[in-house]
Amino acid sequence: MDAVDLDLLRATVASVISADRSAAANDAALDAIGWGDMFAAEPDDAVGVVFGQLGRAAARSGLLDDVVGSALGLDAGAIVAHPKWGDLSPGSTAHANSLSVTFGPRFEGVEPAHVVTDRGIASISATAVTLADRGAAGFWAEATIDFAASEATAVALPAEAITAATSAARRALAHQLHGLAAGMLELARAHAAERIQFGHPIGAFQAVRHKLAETHVAVESAGDALAAIRPDEPMSVDLARIIAGRAALDAGRHCQQVLAGIGFTRDHDFHRYLFTAIELDGLYGTTAALTAHIGRQLIADRTLPRLVQL
Repeated sequence: MDAVDLDLLRATVASVISADRSAAANDAALDAIGWGDMFAAEPDDAVGVVFGQLGRAAARSGLLDDVVGSALGLDAGAIVAHPKWGDLSPGSTAHANSLSVTFGPRFEGVEPAHVVTDRGIASISATAVTLADRGAAGFWAEATIDFAASEATAVALPAEAITAATSAARRALAHQLHGLAAGMLELARAHAAERIQFGHPIGAFQAVRHKLAETHVAVESAGDALAAIRPDEPMSVDLARIIAGRAALDAGRHCQQVLAGIGFTRDHDFHRYLFTAIELDGLYGTTAALTAHIGRQLIADRTLPRLVQL
């Protein structure tokens, strides 16, 4: 898509999603404007725009299941069990009959789901799943799968398929985290312009301006990292995910200080962004864990690849 088409798509997506709607309602609205066709025809642009706007709106969605499912060869609309919160990759069942996973809002405990393990992918009945409470933002829930109760047989997957699915998930999450960071910055910037102290908007004070400036740099850096992604190189995806994760977490800290007391309340929208950023940061590896993972990989390979083509 060219720049004009991308801007039109962003405006259209922003107009049909809302933080006040359920994940199912947001997904239905996105389906109505052609999410499935966009994702099939222009997956990179579709993921970048849609997940970025989901972040900016702090809106709930189950579309990450579509992104991962597509990489695994599953049908559209499939429910996917993601790795346990904080884990970098799908779990192992080599020495256990149960597995801890994370479900998105699409799973309601009544439908079968697809779970990826070190042995392959299996369709799991809902009766084999013990679902915990939803997280603070209501997006994600930890669950335990009892393979003995499910009587499911895993279908072997090549390592390349699991790597591709993990990379696709991290890319989508990077766009959403970048959107969350940008959304938090907008909330803080508006507050700084409107809140009056000592006869001046608080945005005129140096300490507040520094917090906003640091957040702006983090948001712009994440955007540049996302633009530099090369889909066929997982390392570039992982680095963009790290930079976007740091931007979201830094935005949470800095914007919370700018918003001060009102930012701690549920009367302000900021809590939605902060809770969502914390939850998303744990999917397919936290920012800190992924940074350490890449460091170990570079040391083991004894190489320093060119990450951006200058």
